[in-house]
Amino acid sequence: MTTSCGKTVLFSKSGSAVVGLYVSADMGSVASATILERFEKAASQGTQIMQACDINPMNPYTFGVFAVDKLNDLELVRKNVHTWASGYCAAMPLTRPKDAEIKVNIPGGDLFMGSSNGTSVAQSGLSTDLEVRAECKTTKVIKDDDCTKLSVRCGIRGSDFIKFNPGKQNFCDTLKAGQVVCCSSGTLPDNKPEPQSDGTCATHTIGPDDTCYDVGAPFGLDEDDIAGFNKASWGWAGCGRLQLGQVICLSKGNTLMPATHEGIACGPQKPGTKKPSGSFDGWDLAKLNQCPLKSCCSGWGYCGTTTEFCTESPADTKAPGAFKLNTNGCISNCGTDIVNNKSPPKEFKRIGYFQAYNPGRPCMHMDASEIAENFKELTHVHFAFAGITADYDVNIPDDVKKQFDIFDKMDAPFKKILSFGGWAESTDAATFQRYRDVVKPEYRSVFSANIVKFLEKHKSFAGVDIDWEYPGATDQGIPAGDRTDGVYYQRFLTVLRNLLPSSKSLSIALPGSFWYLKPFPVEDMAKVLDYFVFMTYDLHGQWDYGNKFASPGCENGNCLRSHVNRTETRNSLSMITKAGVPAEKVIVGIASYGRSFRMADKSCTGPHCLFTGSYSVSEAEPGQCTDTGGYISNAELDEIWQLAGEGAEGVSAKRWHDTKTHSDIMTYGTQGNGMTDWVAYMSDKTKEERVAWVKTLNFGGTTDWAIDLAGYFEGPSKKDGSSNGGWSDFKADDLTCDSKDWPTSLEKLADNVDSINGNCRSLALMNILIKDLVAAVDEYKDVSKNFNDAFGWYADWVKDSIDDRIEEFLAPGRGKGLKYLDCEWKSNRGSDKGRCDETWPPVAPGGGAGPRVVWYTMRDEKGFYDALLAEAGIEKDWVEWVKQDAQMDPCVCFQNNICSPPGCQHGNNYEMRNNWLKRIKDKSKIKVSNPKEVVDEAIPSTDELITVAIGTFANMRLGNSDADPADIVTSFSMPIFMMQDASKSIKEMKEIGEDMKETHTRNLIINILSIVFAVIPFAGWAASALGGAARIATAALIV
Repeated sequence: MTTSCGKTVLFSKSGSAVVGLYVSADMGSVASATILERFEKAASQGTQIMQACDINPMNPYTFGVFAVDKLNDLELVRKNVHTWASGYCAAMPLTRPKDAEIKVNIPGGDLFMGSSNGTSVAQSGLSTDLEVRAECKTTKVIKDDDCTKLSVRCGIRGSDFIKFNPGKQNFCDTLKAGQVVCCSSGTLPDNKPEPQSDGTCATHTIGPDDTCYDVGAPFGLDEDDIAGFNKASWGWAGCGRLQLGQVICLSKGNTLMPATHEGIACGPQKPGTKKPSGSFDGWDLAKLNQCPLKSCCSGWGYCGTTTEFCTESPADTKAPGAFKLNTNGCISNCGTDIVNNKSPPKEFKRIGYFQAYNPGRPCMHMDASEIAENFKELTHVHFAFAGITADYDVNIPDDVKKQFDIFDKMDAPFKKILSFGGWAESTDAATFQRYRDVVKPEYRSVFSANIVKFLEKHKSFAGVDIDWEYPGATDQGIPAGDRTDGVYYQRFLTVLRNLLPSSKSLSIALPGSFWYLKPFPVEDMAKVLDYFVFMTYDLHGQWDYGNKFASPGCENGNCLRSHVNRTETRNSLSMITKAGVPAEKVIVGIASYGRSFRMADKSCTGPHCLFTGSYSVSEAEPGQCTDTGGYISNAELDEIWQLAGEGAEGVSAKRWHDTKTHSDIMTYGTQGNGMTDWVAYMSDKTKEERVAWVKTLNFGGTTDWAIDLAGYFEGPSKKDGSSNGGWSDFKADDLTCDSKDWPTSLEKLADNVDSINGNCRSLALMNILIKDLVAAVDEYKDVSKNFNDAFGWYADWVKDSIDDRIEEFLAPGRGKGLKYLDCEWKSNRGSDKGRCDETWPPVAPGGGAGPRVVWYTMRDEKGFYDALLAEAGIEKDWVEWVKQDAQMDPCVCFQNNICSPPGCQHGNNYEMRNNWLKRIKDKSKIKVSNPKEVVDEAIPSTDELITVAIGTFANMRLGNSDADPADIVTSFSMPIFMMQDASKSIKEMKEIGEDMKETHTRNLIINILSIVFAVIPFAGWAASALGGAARIATAALIV
């Protein structure tokens, strides 16, 4: 039958067989007949169903035929026909013949296909996307669709199509690819995805050119829907900032876990992170993997305490993990404010450390008895330092024993605190392990009990301070600390606190840097400690050299920065209070010393100017008393300033207060070379201002390292009338240079160097070198005449030796070039392949190895030719790879025709080398450089060198030279000494005859090289000259 809408539905019975047929309105009878004829042939071979059901919405053609053998199966026929009539495709058998293509001509098919011949392809098993829903039949808009095309695809009139899709007056003008539209009456089905079974939202991974509309349209979602589902998704920055590969939510549910990345330290993208249990969103993910000390986790997933890590910059969506473009953002614990400081402390402590070992310095000594009269503001004095014995008892070292007795027995207006440790004992090879051991479970009670016993004996002490520098540290030049150090330290402090009388205080020292502070569980420690000595000094020092993270904006770390920078101090105070420590328990560090540097440029003193030295070596002047480069006391700095003001010879200084860092800066020098060093420190005025600032922030007080560095005191030697030393005893060196008594040769200078003022020795040496230079140049010119006569045979010798050097370079078992090649070999004993230095044809003892065939293949071409040049002195363009090269085994035959090894005279013992390296056949193409060419090019520069040397000497005498005298002498002495050696070598070379080349060739080449390298340092650095010298040097390896 043909329905009112043009569809054909037919049921037919023949015997017990029943066939059902469905043809859509647009198929046409000719096309239907063609397909039906095809089915008739297929049915005879057992096919039960055939359908043409095209999923392309531009081809709205459906044909279906279904056959059964028994009338009882009529219901199956009816169901399949009903499926086709309803706009669906019937289910196909899981096992069936391969789907076939049937090409049929459909009249008017070009209306849908855009084809001129109206040919449509129907493939069995395809499905249409014209579907029946509970609400309305639907189809999807594809690119370039309009309402006319859609109404034709739906098989309805245009007016009906508009009626079935109400809501927008400009509906036809706003169609977009992927949009679902109605083809019948009813409402659009609710296509919205559902959350996954584990509670995770339905997801979509953004592909190239995806937009929110593209993604949402097939599901009936608009941009607002998608934005709503993702408002708490990690990294959601809005539809306008979709990223390729980004996974977004298309339904309600738990947010997705973002991808992890190696190197991430905090937040949900740290490797190994597991998603939270139960219901969660992106804000819950932000709490994962918090940074140590509750420090900031930047948007990139790195921990820090500065604005680079702590500044929030949320994207317009305000979603977690999403930030404004070109900003770092912050995930958790954001901000750099000082917290936990609402109330002032009950007592504002003024603590000073007393270095009891100070009498061991050359000068600037202080006796414990002098503390009270000179530092009346102090409330506590920490005695530095006690130590730990090998059996975990209290140790008072010999170098502090005398001062300890004085300190212990004297009456004082301040509280006395016994400090253990310090940098030296914490890092010394003999003692560092003791600090790691005493906090372990088996020893913490032992050491704690011994401390309590010691305080019971020395009752004048009001408390204990532990200065372990530092638990968990990994870069102190000793074995790295353990991750458990910090936890064990906290548990040790708990035990000690429980054993100490409540009247005794307990404190520890803390580093001011995030790197060293990380292992300290300070929040838990604060519960058992009375206060922390927070060392907010040494924020910069010589150790910054080479560390690009040490000083912002300084790539190599070696920029002039203040170690007491108040801005950086404030950042440290934010760090410690955010970590959970109340401000009232934090004693802020101030310093009575400076960190000094040797300036790379004496005229450049700003924060981006550089200092010299290395990570572990400071070139700054050591103080007269502190005697340590890079570390100088306030007392010494004040004395230098005073001497410079008085015009002391060789001493100069300039100082100012830097308001940006709230530090005092001084440039100075004491050796007559001008102001060579830069130092940042805190004057007495600056220290008092820092104390007042700390007090306004409600911290617990300040601690000064160290009071004995603040001035020149009388010290323990005052009773015998001796001086305490220092710059008060300074006498400038005699800087005059009188040349009349200077030695005239290097030997005499070496023997009498102490008779010449230190600042004059470079001048005396330069005076000798100029005379030697003139003589050396003259001799060099004279002896190098007729040099070319000795060179010709040398070049031939180099060329003829190349193959022998190759044999050695690739010699089995020892050749330096074998590791760069792969070998495959066959012999009477078997076969193998692999790296040439690892596999080789075996040779039986006594000879008679038989034929061996080896194929060579390059495995590392660059490495091979680099080694060929370095080990054999052979350049790449001197050699070529030949197809085959036979190497006969040695064969010795005697008069009785007996040969060794037996049978070798028949030529059966050989190695056939396939793809073997040989010297190129035309050896005239090998260029062996003549060193005389290098010499000839250098001679004019040699003459000029004399003029330069004399002019430089004159500037040195007049004090007009900016260069280091030692550098000047070195630069001139090298070519002079080489020139003298070259002249001697040329003389020896000219005595070697043609008949002596077999025994003297290698010595000759060494002599030639000495000539070349004598000239190169001052030859004008011509590229051709340097290239020639390099070739001569490598050629020498061949001989």
